Amino acid sequence: MSLALVTFVTSTASHRPDLARLLAHGQVRGSLVGVDLTQGIGIVPFSLRETPVDFCVSTSLKWLCGTPGAGIVQMNGDLIAETTPELRGWFSQENPFAWDLDGFAYAPDARRFDHGTPSVMACVGSVPALRWHAGAEGVVAHNRRLTAQIIAQAQAAGMTLASPLAAEARGGSVMLRLGGEVDAPALVDRLRTHEIYTDARGQILRLSPGIVTELPDVERLFEVLG
Repeated sequence: MSLALVTFVTSTASHRPDLARLLAHGQVRGSLVGVDLTQGIGIVPFSLRETPVDFCVSTSLKWLCGTPGAGIVQMNGDLIAETTPELRGWFSQENPFAWDLDGFAYAPDARRFDHGTPSVMACVGSVPALRWHAGAEGVVAHNRRLTAQIIAQAQAAGMTLASPLAAEARGGSVMLRLGGEVDAPALVDRLRTHEIYTDARGQILRLSPGIVTELPDVERLFEVLG
């Protein structure tokens, strides 16, 4: 059986593919279909009820505002029992304290995807952020107001968008394509001295306004870019 891993939101364009179409194509081909939610989860709504892929994975970073070192996996329950991870450790078995190495057996539930000693601090540090997101309101609307302003000011300044113009085709970030004469790392450093935190991938400047970003921050960004 083949496997198709689809990106929910791309990291260098903030582009959202047509997941329903890709899922339907994968099912016709007889593939398992998974989605990497890393660049979108926490800012773009996603539901396995609406998009019933076989599994999805994510880090706890990015829009979830968690700490490094924790990961998230959600899988079709029927698929768990059929899956034998290549990476395994003492936490992969039903009883982590069973030391009969010749009698190893995977745990019957999602714990089979654990392996060695878990990163406790990473998990504990990410839980408050996950709980906050579960009850937060207005996060997406706030982001859309700011990204619309970024796009408007970028167009007014004659800058080139590397992201889709339509909000429904875009994640929470807006990417700008810098000219070849621009030293992108130096620009990121310069912005940082003004307490504006961005990053770049090659000549792509990535702007991701979160809940702590306000409209004056966007205005200040373009003052410095100018």
